[in-house]
Amino acid sequence: NNTVVFFGFNTVSVTEHEKVMEWGLFPNPACNQSFVRLNMKKADEIKLRFINFSGTQIEERTIFANEGVNTLPILSDNQIVNSGIYLIQIVVGDLSKTFKLIFN
Repeated sequence: NNTVVFFGFNTVSVTEHEKVMEWGLFPNPACNQSFVRLNMKKADEIKLRFINFSGTQIEERTIFANEGVNTLPILSDNQIVNSGIYLIQIVVGDLSKTFKLIFN
């Protein structure tokens, strides 16, 4: 059962899975920082991959997400990116989701 949910400026489809109930990315477009919002059925490690549009991975971080709603920054502290289109890949176990993110 898919539902449309609004997080900031982004529309997100809800996907039922054994670990993740909701995925979100906001704001999009972003100026200095954007955040991933995950509603986890149970606590787990996630990987965040920040990829430029030519396919070069800029950063990968492993973060522990708690059960319930988690709001996690896309970029690590003090990281600056140029304006453009980027891909944000979120990996939880064997499940991954990729979002397109615009930095102004």
